[in-house]
Amino acid sequence: MAEGSPASHTSVEERIEPLASVDGATIHGVGERQEAEDETGGLSSPQVKMDWQETLVSLMAAQQQQLFELTRRTNMATEIPTMTSGRTQPSTSSVVSFRLAEFDPEENDHPIEEWLAVATRLKEEEYIGDGLMIAKAGEALKGSAHRYYCNWRPVLRTWDEFCKDLIVAFPDRETAGARAFTAATLRSTDCESLSEYGIRKLRAIDRFYAALPWNIRLSMVEYGLNHGETQAAIRMQQPGTDRELLKVLSEYDARRRKGRKTQAPRSTEPISLVAPEKRQKRGPKGVCYRCGQKGHHKANCDIRLDKDQKGENSAPAEKSASGSRPPTCTHCHKLGHTEPNCWYKHGKPKRALVFKK
Repeated sequence: MAEGSPASHTSVEERIEPLASVDGATIHGVGERQEAEDETGGLSSPQVKMDWQETLVSLMAAQQQQLFELTRRTNMATEIPTMTSGRTQPSTSSVVSFRLAEFDPEENDHPIEEWLAVATRLKEEEYIGDGLMIAKAGEALKGSAHRYYCNWRPVLRTWDEFCKDLIVAFPDRETAGARAFTAATLRSTDCESLSEYGIRKLRAIDRFYAALPWNIRLSMVEYGLNHGETQAAIRMQQPGTDRELLKVLSEYDARRRKGRKTQAPRSTEPISLVAPEKRQKRGPKGVCYRCGQKGHHKANCDIRLDKDQKGENSAPAEKSASGSRPPTCTHCHKLGHTEPNCWYKHGKPKRALVFKK
């Protein structure tokens, strides 16, 4: 009968009881035989006693081995061997707990072929079924790709068909020339950190030409840096892999963040080069440069009259300069003029143009 059949799954206690009874009877028989030999004057030498002890120890060891084997077979339920390939499949809880990286065709800078290649590699390594893998991919898709997944109604719902349909629906529109331009012109100022620049630069180079020699890649990354210390460190250390290069960039990122924290906060207020006593005479709270009155600027000064009107308004200007209260218009309630001279009430006076002969 097969080992995994229901009839073979008997309890450990049912298998242990006959074994214990047999071992007990055997041990009891050996003991009685030893006693009979002692009574009849049989062999009572130390050699006979040693043989009896060895028999008892061997029986106990065999019993423990059988108990261990039965316990192992009963608790063996973590991995299920496949009948066709002989490979083991992971438990359901470990398969369901994984997540794929999100992909949005409008935001990601790499094509959907790269994303599907990573998902396919994970599917093959973990022996995940097509239905579960398609469901996980649908959760990771965003934007228009997620809407396409919701409306996807294929004849054969397999992972291969799903990948083919996605590649057709969202093709890579970037040409070889555009990839070469991106790999050559991407600089560290286009990224938030040096580590992000290194990742994006290496990915752009791989997309342009994956078989490019490492020394050329390193030179392209160094050329795009706008940080002199990092460039010098790359020339001196000469990292040999992507990981070593990104480690150098991340170290200088940490130094830059630490330097920003230690710097004192700067004031955002503009520095004034005018003395305070002079600054008080300017602005909304100062006096007008034209008439010497408070409450308005020279550009908004309403006292721009003819000679006759200037003579009439000379007295208020003199009074305001001497320290008396400036006149206030009763119509517009502004300082510097009265109601008869208010432009808001009577309009702006017209000036006569005089031509000299």
